[in-house]
Amino acid sequence: VVQKVQLLDSTTSVTDIVNEPFLIAVSGNDQWDYNSINSNSSFRTDVNMLVGINPKTKHALIIPLPRDSYVYLDGMGYDKLTHASIYGNNCWVNAIKNILSLDEINYYFKVNFQSVSAIVDALGGVQVDNPYYFESSYCLRYDESLNKVVTETKSYPQGIITLDGSAALGYVRERYSLPDGDIGRNKHQAIFLKGCIDKLCSVSTITNISSILNQLQGTFTTNISF
Repeated sequence: VVQKVQLLDSTTSVTDIVNEPFLIAVSGNDQWDYNSINSNSSFRTDVNMLVGINPKTKHALIIPLPRDSYVYLDGMGYDKLTHASIYGNNCWVNAIKNILSLDEINYYFKVNFQSVSAIVDALGGVQVDNPYYFESSYCLRYDESLNKVVTETKSYPQGIITLDGSAALGYVRERYSLPDGDIGRNKHQAIFLKGCIDKLCSVSTITNISSILNQLQGTFTTNISF
């Protein structure tokens, strides 16, 4: 079966990103290869968030959307939100617009497993305030000696903890051992994203942001200019 897919960019940039509020659709897919996050990638989007930024009040609102939400996909009818990106970036962005009754979304930011690991390690780790103890067997890292990605199991104590790239993946992927399952995973993803924002806004990171961004080029896909 052949499906015609519209690949037009359905986002609209703001004229002054320093002063105007804007919305970013954030997605994370279930692959390791960076090629899976190019503009025409068709993998499942297991992480779906909308981030609203108000640069004047210096506030950010993070809205996680469950991957299994049954939503309308343009031209495809009703399906799970995680399948929206299979039909193109435009379909995925429009699905988020439809869920939240938005007229427009300004930008998108796409990552996968390898992206998350690379970003966290480039930042020197990310701190999160973990609400309860749990364990995850979904931690991944690339083992150079074996020349392949290996799986690890890690434990996450309650309280302030620091995540490296592998631990971050386990933190945002785990759901089966959480008391509220997939909803708990969505909460963890928001907690993790807040930790990334806090680290990015720290003095030590801001003063080195150019070198960090250069180091991370190619590890994510976005229509936000550097």
